[in-house]
Amino acid sequence: MECTAVEPRLSAYMDGEVADAERIEIEAHLTHCDGCAAVYHALLHEAAAIRADLLSVNVPSTMAERVLQAIVERHRTVQAKRLAVVYAVCVLALVSAMVWTLTTAVGRFVHASTRLFLAALHSTVLFLSTSGAAWTIGVMVLCGVLAGLSIFGAVRILRSSEVTA
Repeated sequence: MECTAVEPRLSAYMDGEVADAERIEIEAHLTHCDGCAAVYHALLHEAAAIRADLLSVNVPSTMAERVLQAIVERHRTVQAKRLAVVYAVCVLALVSAMVWTLTTAVGRFVHASTRLFLAALHSTVLFLSTSGAAWTIGVMVLCGVLAGLSIFGAVRILRSSEVTA
């Protein structure tokens, strides 16, 4: 290996960021080249001095708390943006569904079936609050039948060739 190839890689070598084959080549070069060995030892000395300087720095006790607070605030901001996008998509989907329900034959049928089902469900709640368990079971069965009929009717309309989308 040439000096021009070794010197730029010495920092990576010191950090253990070179492959095994390259590490072996650099070590062999350092044993034979006094110039590169001197550069390597100077880098080692600088790294030791930097570590010593870093250990002597007094970090305020609130530093870790401030860094963690900044991370939490950043996370909240990103999370709020994502939530806003999700809400916007949900509103768009709801508006689209409402437009579809009001403008297509299938949508109008689904809308009517849904209102019928909700009326039956409302009746169930009323019976639950005023009657015994026998009425409750009967009304729940009625709700199930109405829901089944609604689904069956929607499927028939969708399969019908008369409905144009």
